[in-house]
Amino acid sequence: MPRFYLEGFCDPALQKHEGKNVLWVYEKRKDIRRSSPKREATIRDFYTHTNPDGAHSTEVEERLGVIENNAARVLQSGGPLDGSMLAAEDRQWLALFVGTMFTRTPTGRTILDTRAGPAVERIITQAAQHPDEFRRLLYEITDPEEIAGVDVEEARQRILSGAHVGFNSSAELSLASVIHVGWMSAAELLKLDWQFVYAHEEELFLTSDSPVVSMVWESNNSAQFLTGFGVPGVDIYFPLTRDVCLHIRKGVPPGTCIVVDRGVRQINKLVMASAEKRIYAAEHSERLRSAFEKYGCEVRAEDFQPRWQGKPV
Repeated sequence: MPRFYLEGFCDPALQKHEGKNVLWVYEKRKDIRRSSPKREATIRDFYTHTNPDGAHSTEVEERLGVIENNAARVLQSGGPLDGSMLAAEDRQWLALFVGTMFTRTPTGRTILDTRAGPAVERIITQAAQHPDEFRRLLYEITDPEEIAGVDVEEARQRILSGAHVGFNSSAELSLASVIHVGWMSAAELLKLDWQFVYAHEEELFLTSDSPVVSMVWESNNSAQFLTGFGVPGVDIYFPLTRDVCLHIRKGVPPGTCIVVDRGVRQINKLVMASAEKRIYAAEHSERLRSAFEKYGCEVRAEDFQPRWQGKPV
């Protein structure tokens, strides 16, 4: 989890009186604990792998760093946080940040490795039966730069002969998919409408170790979580700071809006439900602890249902 991101959810009172960035960390069946952005949401070597020659590769970590730096520039420049319009380039960087924040977490990595990756392999294997469909699909789901110079027909014949497609079949490919699927997710986000939601009263937004909430509301007013960003009706929430949450959905009024405490609590419940293990908040609150015990960590990677063209895969 990027340190600059967590700094946006620190306790404002302690920042003022102690001059320190303090996070309050909540886990189920545990006491609330005081921590800092530097100490939280870090897993050693989570974005690195060992090359066949034994060298330690940090390429994906470096690419994530570029995304983080640009996202930090956008958020800390006052762009969306003061209600001004985002420049096209800033919007693209923020979309890529949201997309990779969905794929880079432990939950996101599990989805890519055990659910989405195998689903893509099945789709490609089926498409390989038809040359035109295979070519179209390959260019639709792959970065053109990555397949420049690739003999598409040779690749199709290899798959027909039983060759493994190779998605997520190694640590290197698994990590590469964090960036690639994040890039694809960003492309979908840019097709939707964006609204910056501001907390107006006393309540503050919180975040979690799996901070991107993606869902579709169903007819019985329940929600299906972990939906792809290209699914019709997808509703996405991403807390930006303790004061602002990004809401992305087709048809939502673009721009900014202000919500009262009840609206902030409703969004926080969704963030709690999507958390993997813990939430991070700007306050020490028994009420928050009780709410997290009730609503927290309800969504699991196993709940993810891969879909393609509106149908389960």
